[in-house]
Amino acid sequence: MMVCAATFLALGTTGGVPYPAISGPVAFAVLVTGVVASGLAVVAQTWAQQKMSASRAGLVLAAEPALALLFAVVLVGERLDLLQLLGALVLMVAIVGHEIAFTGGAA
Repeated sequence: MMVCAATFLALGTTGGVPYPAISGPVAFAVLVTGVVASGLAVVAQTWAQQKMSASRAGLVLAAEPALALLFAVVLVGERLDLLQLLGALVLMVAIVGHEIAFTGGAA
């Protein structure tokens, strides 16, 4: 993240990429939002990973792309094409299959 920020800052200051002017309050709001959102996400993820097995944590993190697609469709109204749907289904079936095999069918 820091490498991207440094790269875009360098490109923006050399005239390589035109950026709109950002006022002080907007820059502060973007900074606070980024730090708080990223910080809370890392703290929540770390806390949750401590409460579950490594295998289960890996499966939860593997489901992130499918869950992001689901939230994009439900909350933002993104259009879902067949390839995206099939990819999400394959991923979720693999995760559920692993959980069933890993727990022996017990919930």
